[in-house]
Amino acid sequence: MESLNRRTLLGAAAAAVPLAAAPGLASASPGLSQPARSGRSPHPEVLPDVLETSHASREAAALFHAYYTAKSRYDIDAFIDFFNPGQMAYFDSPLHIGGVFPTRDAFRDQVMGPTLEGWSKTGGKSYPLRVIGDATSAIVFFRNTPELFGNEVRIISSFTLEHGKIVRVVDYWDGRRNDKALANRPPNTQNPRSLGTEIVRESAGPVIRTFARRLGSALAAGDVDSATALFSDDALFEDMTTRTTIVGRPAIGRYLTRALSRLPYGPGSEVLHVVGSDQGGGYEWVTDNVAVPNGVTALQLDRVGDYIHPDVRTPRITRLTTVWDASLVEDSTIRSLAALSIEP
Repeated sequence: MESLNRRTLLGAAAAAVPLAAAPGLASASPGLSQPARSGRSPHPEVLPDVLETSHASREAAALFHAYYTAKSRYDIDAFIDFFNPGQMAYFDSPLHIGGVFPTRDAFRDQVMGPTLEGWSKTGGKSYPLRVIGDATSAIVFFRNTPELFGNEVRIISSFTLEHGKIVRVVDYWDGRRNDKALANRPPNTQNPRSLGTEIVRESAGPVIRTFARRLGSALAAGDVDSATALFSDDALFEDMTTRTTIVGRPAIGRYLTRALSRLPYGPGSEVLHVVGSDQGGGYEWVTDNVAVPNGVTALQLDRVGDYIHPDVRTPRITRLTTVWDASLVEDSTIRSLAALSIEP
């Protein structure tokens, strides 16, 4: 895959927000490969000033700020220009909608054109909270405000890009207690297991790619010790679906000992697709679980670690955040999983 063209990206970002004023860019050094820092949005009336970019490249910070600015302005022309003109994939996992589209114009006509037109009448916003990765692939956390679906929806998305354009994006969120949002889910439908991965190749950096597969394999094998060893001493483990937050490697190990066999990203799971850079990113996973077929896990990495082989550095996880759709299981299942966060 070719590296992102600087002029193309910065021109697209400038169309929505001046580059020097975008989050994480005002005080950054001129080198575009340097990590971004959190900053102030010049358009608080469009995007709230909350975007965290400490584990994102400057290109990614600019790109996704501009992307969500266009989306929250309901500017379909500016928004659709972020996508690959030819074949592309979009899926909303909990809603069981989306597909592989022959062109971005088909995606515009069938999905985003009507969506943004409807949103424009509500005054609602879709805005980013955190970006992890670079401008070839990234994990993005974002929020849809209640006006868009009747209640708020907090989403983790996986983005894969080629030549500066989005080729594949998949939204993951917990549909439990989001009945109004799920009213749009067609009955008796399922997304394909591949979720459009057949049209892209894995573009994640070598560190996050090797690291995510190492973690995913340990969790799938039920190997708590190997999984726990990948976390930093002060790591955070967050499951957005079970509302669980565990602090510190020893506590994470004890939690996984109690809970891993019952979690959908544990035994029987499989890494589907990895995105991100050496600063972090994440991986989408699929399972043989009929009720919970898939989800996503975001990873932020530190700068210190051991080596898998001489050319690939393996940091430690400083923050793991996962989400999956609990609307597919009984309330009692969620209560029992949440109870496992309590130390005996």
